[in-house]
Amino acid sequence: MKLGVLFAQRAPSAAGAAPAAAAPAPAAQDQFAMVFGEIERNIKADPSLVKRVQGIYLFNVNLSNGQVRSWTVDLKNEPGKVTEGKGDKAECTITLKEEDFA
Repeated sequence: MKLGVLFAQRAPSAAGAAPAAAAPAPAAQDQFAMVFGEIERNIKADPSLVKRVQGIYLFNVNLSNGQVRSWTVDLKNEPGKVTEGKGDKAECTITLKEEDFA
């Protein structure tokens, strides 16, 4: 699975580094930031991911309060990026419930 390489990679600078202090947030919000932050670090650590994956992914997370949060992972256009919100041209949309995100 091409998308799996994002989670298999480890950014060398992130290994063993202490996490930066952040403002308190609900546990689920921290989890979202952690996962999509890790994807973004992996893209920056290995720019070749863009050439290897060549896709734009939209993640929709249905929250327990009825809201939907979205992130776009662009691995088609260099240098690659992760943004919160819906991108214009997602080629693959993944929708899941907040409780399944864990």
